[in-house]
Amino acid sequence: MTTDLVRPAARAFVSYARADGEAFATDLRLRLEREHPEMSLWQDRARMEGGIGWMTGPESVQLLLGALQSTPANLEPVRALARRLGEWPLLLRLAASQLRSRTERGDSTAGALSFVNRALDKRGAVAFDRASPAARHDAVATTVGVSLELLKSADRRRCIELSISANDRAVPVTAVRALWGLDDFETEALLGELDAAALLNFDLKTASLRMHDVCRAFLGSLLEDAGAVHRRLIENGWPDPYALPDPYAWRWYSWHVAMSGGKDKLRPLLFDHEWMDRKQRATEIHALVHD
Repeated sequence: MTTDLVRPAARAFVSYARADGEAFATDLRLRLEREHPEMSLWQDRARMEGGIGWMTGPESVQLLLGALQSTPANLEPVRALARRLGEWPLLLRLAASQLRSRTERGDSTAGALSFVNRALDKRGAVAFDRASPAARHDAVATTVGVSLELLKSADRRRCIELSISANDRAVPVTAVRALWGLDDFETEALLGELDAAALLNFDLKTASLRMHDVCRAFLGSLLEDAGAVHRRLIENGWPDPYALPDPYAWRWYSWHVAMSGGKDKLRPLLFDHEWMDRKQRATEIHALVHD
C-alpha cells in the first residue's frame, strides 16, 4: 500500500477530535473500499476496538440486532438507539452486551431496548455529539457505567483495577491473576464475563486482554488510590524482582513500581548488574534503556 494512503489512514483513526474528522474518515473508508478491498479486515478491527471508524446506520443496527433473540418487526427503536450512541463501535458494543444480558435472562426485545434507554436516561445521557470531546467522555462514562452496574460489587472493583495497565498494551492473563489474587479458572471466568460485557477484549488464543484506551481512562478515573493497586501488584503478585514470572512482568515491573510511588525502591535495581542482566535476558536492551 502506498505511503500517501497509509498516512491519512493513520490520521483518521488516531486523531478523531478534528472538526472534519467524521467526513474525512468517511471519505477515506469509501476510497479504501473502492481501491483496496483487502483493507476490510483492518477496518473491521479498528471498528471492533472502538476506533473512530464510525459505522454506517445499517451497520450499527446490525450490530445491535445481533445481540437480540429475535428481530423486531419495527426497527426504528433499534435505529434510534444506534443514533443515540453516535454509531460509535465502542458504545454500540457496550449497549449490545447489555441487550444480550437482558434477553438471555428472559426479557423481551422491547423490554431489553427499553431497559438500555432507561438506564441511559437515568445517567443523564443525551444525543451523542461526535465532534465534542466532552460529549464523547460523557457518553463513555454513561454507557460503561451501565455495564459496570450489571456486575457484582467485587467484580466491578476488579474490572476498574485493570485500568492500571499501560495504554495500548496486551496484558497476559498471568499479570491479571497476579493483580487479582485469583486462580487460573476464576481469572479466566471473570475475564470472559467482562469480555461478554464489552468492557475489554479477551483473546483465549493468546491468553491476553486489551482494553480500549477511552474505556481504560474512564475506569482509571474511578480508582480512589491507583498507587495502592500498583503496589499490591508488585508486592503480592510479583514479590521477588529477581524471579519475575514472564517477559511482561520483567518489561513492566519498573513502571508499576514507579507508579506506586516506589522510585526509591527502584533506583537500586537499576544499578544492580544481576537484575539488569536477568531483565535483558527476559526482554531486550531497549527495555533497560526505557527504565
